[in-house]
Amino acid sequence: MSTNSPNDVIDLRGKGAERFVCFTVRTRDGIEFDSRAGLWPITENQSLDVDSLRALMSPALLPGLEATLRDACTKYSWSTVTQHRFALKHFHKSFFPSALVASWEITDFKRYRTALLAEFGHEDYLRHLRSFLVLWHRGGHPGVTSSLVADLQEMRLKGVEPGRAVRTMDPREGPLTPEESHHLLQGLSDAAESGKLTLHDFSLAYLHLCTGRRPVQSASMKCKDVIETRGDPEPGHPDGSLLYILAIPRAKQKGHTFRETRRAIDLTPANFQVFRAQREDVQGTFAELLKRSGWELQPRDLQALQSELPLYPTWSAIAESVKSATELRESGEHGKALESLRLNAAGRAWHTPAPTQGARIVTICSSVGAIGRDGEVLSVSAARLRHSKGTDLAREGLPAHLIAWLLDHSTSRSAELYVDNLPEHAAEIDRAISKSPTLQRFASAFRGDLVDSEADAVGGNDPQSRLAYRGKGTATCGHLKQCGLDGGIPHACYTCSHFQPWLDGPHEEFLGELLAEREALTAQLGTDSPVAKRRDKLIGAVQNVVQLCQARRAELESAEVEGGRA
Repeated sequence: MSTNSPNDVIDLRGKGAERFVCFTVRTRDGIEFDSRAGLWPITENQSLDVDSLRALMSPALLPGLEATLRDACTKYSWSTVTQHRFALKHFHKSFFPSALVASWEITDFKRYRTALLAEFGHEDYLRHLRSFLVLWHRGGHPGVTSSLVADLQEMRLKGVEPGRAVRTMDPREGPLTPEESHHLLQGLSDAAESGKLTLHDFSLAYLHLCTGRRPVQSASMKCKDVIETRGDPEPGHPDGSLLYILAIPRAKQKGHTFRETRRAIDLTPANFQVFRAQREDVQGTFAELLKRSGWELQPRDLQALQSELPLYPTWSAIAESVKSATELRESGEHGKALESLRLNAAGRAWHTPAPTQGARIVTICSSVGAIGRDGEVLSVSAARLRHSKGTDLAREGLPAHLIAWLLDHSTSRSAELYVDNLPEHAAEIDRAISKSPTLQRFASAFRGDLVDSEADAVGGNDPQSRLAYRGKGTATCGHLKQCGLDGGIPHACYTCSHFQPWLDGPHEEFLGELLAEREALTAQLGTDSPVAKRRDKLIGAVQNVVQLCQARRAELESAEVEGGRA
């Protein structure tokens, strides 16, 4: 007898005999369940509502439907199986809203194509439904004929137009412009400093803004993915230089299971601090939870559990697992209790589902109220941040294959979209810079408060808050320089909301130096060079300060004249 998979239909009595089904299914993620249930757990925290699909089909189609769903669950991810579910439900809603689907007919699918194109402009639902019916037929399950599959496969179905939002620079869905990205990052930083955002929320949004990763990737990260290590020995660094790495699990890799492969991202020490703080916060909170529950683990056991914790966990799931393990321990099953914690920590049970992660990113970014180019509050999703990262990398002159690597694409085909669209972006930036003597495109980069003198500034009586340019008093830091950027005026100050430039500060002198540097780089590298453009945001901010100073001086002179007349 040949070997059968757990969900195969097995004929034990020969041709024509009654056929028996093994209802136990093991998903691609290693989850086992009884397929007679109404809700199938595909992963540790994601399920498929099968009863809602059973309710759409006639009794004659139910065996084929259920057998195909069992096959799909063993081969495909939760998201793919869910796309099949959505397609089945939409087809039923479109043509059989008050009846059951009794058979699959090509005439219905031809009408469905027309309806989809009229409603959406694409046929994505039919594409997913077709792949499901092909799987149905290949499994030899009754209900789908060879002629129907042949007719469906002859159809050239139109999918969602790839990259439309990127190509058109859609103001609501396309990549963020450089100043929009700046405003968003500044808003997130300000909200975190004021306590309006938790470390969890800030680091999550910061991760997606800086790396362009997908929600499923941040949702899959564990504390052990935040890595401090040393590189190979080199001159000047016999022990190897320090490396700060995020090892992010890959996504959309065909046939890969949860966290099967990861790809490393090198970070600067300053950026790494955000994720190190998040890791330490999660591990500390978990240790406190165990302590409150009466656990006293050996340091080695505790560290092993902490390393496996999700970097962005679902605390309610962790609390429930700790409670169950505590009850086991109190009943004398200490070994089983600890093993249950180890299994849950190593798996996906404590991780946030990807859809929840994506929704959280939208909420976090919306909460800071950053304003977009259309004057409305920015609508930001993880996908939009991903498109923004790809566009920024193309703007810097990176080739498609390198953009693909940095965005974790398996091939460069998707990344070519950003490179193909680069000339349009470059022209837009050049026009804004060349036609506006005040770089109006970046004028709003200055977010601080102009003050008449040091005495008028917040913290102006504290010498430690004073900022200087080439030995000349220039501004006051309203945050007491807690950012750690000392030594004259760091370039970042002019785009910081805590920056308080003085009216009589040497801002024109600083601006002249920046413009001279840009002119020299442009002469050497050309107007399209990203290196020559690297200070444009800063130049815009400084020019805005100069303009504000000019306006303020005019205002004071006018008041003085009016006072003399009085």
